[in-house]
Amino acid sequence: MKNIRKPQMLLIILTALFFWGSSANAGTIEKYTFINSIDDRGHYISLQELVDLPAYSNQVLKEKSLPLEDENSLVISFDKVAIWLEPLDWQGQADWVSEIDLSDRKQREALDTLDERAQQVALFKAFSAVNQQTNSGLSQAAITEIVQSVSEDFQTLL
Repeated sequence: MKNIRKPQMLLIILTALFFWGSSANAGTIEKYTFINSIDDRGHYISLQELVDLPAYSNQVLKEKSLPLEDENSLVISFDKVAIWLEPLDWQGQADWVSEIDLSDRKQREALDTLDERAQQVALFKAFSAVNQQTNSGLSQAAITEIVQSVSEDFQTLL
């Protein structure tokens, strides 16, 4: 008798975690991964390049009472991810700050963009994991297309 093992679908837990603490807690600019270029703030790094964004360790997730990855779930988190903003002063200069001023429209919009990109990267990682587990053979370009097509619907689920 032939034993056929059905691929188990992952229960996907997408946890995009951001820590917007004080500059003292946040560390220096070198510890952050930026999703765009300082020279071209409108150009965002591709989803495939963002797959290896730094993530919280299981120990940190446990300390924050967040779910941990196991054989039935996929936990995706991000740590110290940032976005370049337009300069804030009249001279085109801005000091590095890790705090978000929600009263500033540009900062709110940048935070929304950062959140949207993080969700897209999380979806990309989740679909890639399912693709690998089910041996579907989808290319990275196909997965990117799927992510872009479901991103808006995914936002309504949140």
